[in-house]
Amino acid sequence: MHWRQRTGDTLQGKKKDQVMAGNERASRFRKGVFVSYSHKDQKWLDELKTALSPLTRDETIDLWDDSRILPGSGWESEILNAIQRSRVAVLLVSQDFLASDYPVFEMKMILEQRSSGLTAFWVPLTPALYEHTPLGQIQAAYNPATPLNTLTRPERQEALVQIARRIAQAVDLNAVANAFKIIDDFTPQLDAFIKRAPEPVEEVSHHVMAQQHNEQISFNTREGKTLEVIHAKDLMSLDGDHQKLIRAYERTMKELFERWVELKPKRISRDPEIAREACEESEKVRGQLCHELQELLAFIASLGKSLYDHYIHVQFICQQK
Repeated sequence: MHWRQRTGDTLQGKKKDQVMAGNERASRFRKGVFVSYSHKDQKWLDELKTALSPLTRDETIDLWDDSRILPGSGWESEILNAIQRSRVAVLLVSQDFLASDYPVFEMKMILEQRSSGLTAFWVPLTPALYEHTPLGQIQAAYNPATPLNTLTRPERQEALVQIARRIAQAVDLNAVANAFKIIDDFTPQLDAFIKRAPEPVEEVSHHVMAQQHNEQISFNTREGKTLEVIHAKDLMSLDGDHQKLIRAYERTMKELFERWVELKPKRISRDPEIAREACEESEKVRGQLCHELQELLAFIASLGKSLYDHYIHVQFICQQK
């Protein structure tokens, strides 16, 4: 018996509420891939890891399963934290999965996180009563009519490669979404910096904002009108270099934004020399972030999705001195 399957543990009522409340704040930027499975299906987890090995080896994805929980840790909070940090959740569904309380507990948490940018897939391993579960709310990564255990070995290997590619596309899409989140966070601070005004305390609602839901990013107005949509399948034709470029945009913009935040207390220092140097450094960071924005918009345009008009307000702010 796995160590987490302790006698007397329950996943209902007050205990679950306490865990959820204690881990309410999700990570601002998601990363990693969370895998939910029954321990009786360990061999399927191993096969998925094999299919994903080229992506885990070059750190394209960080695969997380409950074997990473250290003995003695609070496993419920560890699992919830992992789901909140993940770009993608993959459920390996079998009869054993549906018969176990623990994977079903994870499935409920995954469903709750989908509105916050988490993409979720489920993989049919064996025939099971899928239709009598909440799995209808989650995309199947492979046709449920042909579970993996009904396929020949070559067919199963091909299916796992298809699933791995779909996971990779979802990871890249979330990287794009993260980059636009940075722009949305950065714009009001940049505007205040140029105007030498106080930064807004509360989150600003822009005229156009990017919002990820499952396998798409929608660019919506305040009134709820969708102006443009980027789908995960739009990234399907990208080669390895362009996939790395997406993650480079995300990483660079995140590092620049973190540097901008670090400089904030120095910009308002009582020491005029410290404040002057911080403002000069902030101006450099501003220029670099604005450059990355232009590069990102050009990259999105190469996919046939023009966002220049939608982000003209940000470009205008970037051009100010």
